[in-house]
Order: sequence, then structure tokens, then C-alpha cells
Amino acid sequence: MDLIFIVIANDEGLIMADVGEAPGEDFAPFSSTLIETARQMSQAGELGDPVCNAIVLKKGRMLIMAEASIGGESIYISILCRKIPSGVQNLIKRIVDFMSETLLGNH
Repeated sequence: MDLIFIVIANDEGLIMADVGEAPGEDFAPFSSTLIETARQMSQAGELGDPVCNAIVLKKGRMLIMAEASIGGESIYISILCRKIPSGVQNLIKRIVDFMSETLLGNH
């Protein structure tokens, strides 16, 4: 996977971790509206719960957004890729596991 940027934010929108080249200071790494819209669309279509949301951008790039709960608190993960990747769900799980270990000391 050819990553440009990964950012993890909390409920208040504060950045907890980031790595890579940020797209610019006006970049909004997460949209709760997009997550809720995808959830509603999935329910209406009886598709099950969404794992993540993605926006395909110009030049084959993709912005992937996911929400996870750790210790009752939500974290929001945004991943900007140079090309549409394979293994997205596994990457999100690895990030959540890492953040869980970091925040809660779970092994």
C-alpha cells in the first residue's frame, strides 16, 4: 500500500497520532457526517455495518476513514493513499490494535 498520510483523532477532533506528509493545513482528516451517511445507506440497503468509508480522489488517490471504539471512547482514523489499496480492513484492524495497546496497555 502506497501511503501518503495517516492521522488518528479523538472525539474532540484532537490529533492523537499522525505520520506522513500532511496534504495541507486546511485538510479535514475526518467527516462524522460521511460516516453517518454511509451507516444509514448500509442499513437502508441491508448491507450490514460499514467497516470504513472511502473517497476516490483524482489521480487514483483514495481517502479512507474509519471509526473505532477503544475503552468506550471513539477514535477516528484517516488514511490517504496514492492508489486504491488492497488489505484496507487488515490495516485498520492493526491500527486499532496498536492504539488500544498504546492507550489501554492491552497486549
